[in-house]
Amino acid sequence: MAERISNIINSRYELLVNTAVALEKRIREFPEGSIKIKKTNYCSYFYLCIGEKELRHLTYDDSELIEQLIQKSYLKSALKAAKDEIRVIEKLKKNYPALTIEDVYDNLSDERKEYASPIIPGDAEFAAKWQAMAYTKSSLILRLSFTR
Repeated sequence: MAERISNIINSRYELLVNTAVALEKRIREFPEGSIKIKKTNYCSYFYLCIGEKELRHLTYDDSELIEQLIQKSYLKSALKAAKDEIRVIEKLKKNYPALTIEDVYDNLSDERKEYASPIIPGDAEFAAKWQAMAYTKSSLILRLSFTR
């Protein structure tokens, strides 16, 4: 189980790093500036901003620019979220113990394993126990068929 957690963490980390690199590349391809949206009387007005300065009101003819700058804003937010998650996963990987509770039992000698029972059974122990159980037809199925 600990291996699966480690694999999930590593694959998530790899996905986020690759996504962050791709997002940084895509963001550079968009035009300079950002969009400021003002709402009045149920109408939305779009303004082009470069830095903190409002440059001009954008009209319907500028819809492609509006779309590009809003997409750029979304990608920047996604990039920030990805970088935040990458930082958290890096801390987790750094602080994750090398020896997990499942590993303690797995590292016991065979002689000790004969007398010790695992606190948290691993997948192999669970599968062995499940396969060792004898199959019996459930009486629940029989009871359900007579209660109708």
